[in-house]
Amino acid sequence: MRILRWVLLAWLVSSCDINRLLTSTGDTGPVPAQLAFTAQPAEAEAGGAITPAVEVTVLDGAGNPVATFDSMVTVALDRNPAGATLAGTMSVAAVHGVATFQDLRLDRAGSGYTLAARVGNTLPSVESDSFVVVPGPAVTLAFTGQPSNALPGETIRPPVRVTAFDALGNVATGYTGEVDVVIFDDRSLLMNAVLSGHTTVAAAKGVAIFADLSIDQPGQGYTLAAAFGGGDLIARSAPFNIGVP
Repeated sequence: MRILRWVLLAWLVSSCDINRLLTSTGDTGPVPAQLAFTAQPAEAEAGGAITPAVEVTVLDGAGNPVATFDSMVTVALDRNPAGATLAGTMSVAAVHGVATFQDLRLDRAGSGYTLAARVGNTLPSVESDSFVVVPGPAVTLAFTGQPSNALPGETIRPPVRVTAFDALGNVATGYTGEVDVVIFDDRSLLMNAVLSGHTTVAAAKGVAIFADLSIDQPGQGYTLAAAFGGGDLIARSAPFNIGVP
């Protein structure tokens, strides 16, 4: 009888173990359910890294970070109003559920950019807040309103415009310094033509407008050159004529 009771007890214990095995949920911790930008992209300078670094966190269904998640998270441009290119490391392995993007940068100034983050095809992608990219510092000039033909002593119209650009070709809207213009190719008979008017102008949002320039002697194929105030000549205009059809 005692042996029978021991056999019965052993069978019950074994049955319970099998039942627990069959009904086990295989709990391995929180399950990734969504992504969130936990450090949003902030205003950046064209060509410069977005700082502070952008962070994307993998969350469970309750909105808690999934600390065990260590797979790759990828970001890309979503809204791209100025046709920029996103550069930097765009796929990063998460650490304790957080992917940190240290060197993202865009090349075109504009407002209303957003990023999108994804994890393969396993989770819904998520969009960041919108952000702005501003131009870099002015490094070069260009004639964006070329000088037109005019009579000797007559004001050149429409006004000549010279625009400052950053290293990536964005208008350097932050530049408010002076711009100088001079005659570069003097096509007067004795090469002693005089450029009159306000030949030094302060830029507004990167653009210097020369509203009253004139040249006193006729000639065909004059050109002007522009420089940052007091600096070297770095831009040349298209040719134009004074008093010559």
